[in-house]
Amino acid sequence: LVKDAGQSDADKKATLLDFDRVLGLRLDSVPRASGAAEEHVPEEIQVLAEAREDARKKKDWKKSDALRAEIEKRGFEVVDYAEGFKVRQK
Repeated sequence: LVKDAGQSDADKKATLLDFDRVLGLRLDSVPRASGAAEEHVPEEIQVLAEAREDARKKKDWKKSDALRAEIEKRGFEVVDYAEGFKVRQK
């Protein structure tokens, strides 16, 4: 899959992350190599993600879902963990 020139990088990444979810390897939580650039999340996306987290804590699922959709529309995704959440670029 990774070497297939017929697939976009975004499709490759999405497929590998789907495999990861099935296999439970948690590749998204592996620390980056020393010197690797941290992924930059714009301030407005971080604000939306924090508002979404507040809505989740209040069990306002409609607002939480709407905020997640807005974040995704802007090219980012929110990954929820027991200890919080992480925002990353799609």
